[in-house]
Amino acid sequence: MSVNQIDTKPELKVGLPETIDIALEEAMEKNPQAVSARFLHNAAVDDVNGILGELLPQINLIAQVERTHNPPPGFLDRQTNETIQLNATLPLYQGGATRSRARQAKYAVAENKANIVETEEAVRSSVISLWEQYQALNFELEARTEQIKAAKVALEGTTEETRYGLRTFIDRLNAQQELLNAEIDFAEAERNQAIAAVNLAAATGEFLPSDIGISTDVLPDNENVMDTIGGNWFGLDVDYTE
Repeated sequence: MSVNQIDTKPELKVGLPETIDIALEEAMEKNPQAVSARFLHNAAVDDVNGILGELLPQINLIAQVERTHNPPPGFLDRQTNETIQLNATLPLYQGGATRSRARQAKYAVAENKANIVETEEAVRSSVISLWEQYQALNFELEARTEQIKAAKVALEGTTEETRYGLRTFIDRLNAQQELLNAEIDFAEAERNQAIAAVNLAAATGEFLPSDIGISTDVLPDNENVMDTIGGNWFGLDVDYTE
């Protein structure tokens, strides 16, 4: 193993923020857990609005056309009846069930709101910890690089001294082992740095399927799906992957 072999490793392409402030801002916006908590809160708010809608007046418009051919007693060839009805209902008393469900839904909104705060705080703490870990590993990688350089210089010196009889062959083997250990430590530091980079990118919501070679062409685009089904009262299609 040598430094040149380590430098030829595949490059890990993940988007990392430049500062801790940018990392926290991106995490609050894109972290999957934070996004999920906000969606759950919005869904709970929609549930409250739906239940409160049951307490509002309802208006139904019914139009009907009926045509009968040769109606009895047989004086007409056909008869057409057209009717239009407008029905309005006002819920006066529902036994308190609807209002009870509304209060329960509002408690769920409050619970989800608290969950947002708790989730965002946990994400913030995680990002800060992962950022510090990643920076520390960067410094460790620099130190391991200097360690390899020092081990190579020591090996070259020991080799020359061995040639002139000032060191034994065992000393040269020990120097080679020191260089090998330094290169192994360097490789482990690179591995740890890559893991920390992936964890940090995932926490900030920047670790996408395409970063690990997963094709997203077969997945429907969320905006296109919403544009297609938005306001579609009668359509039943769910295939929007063309």
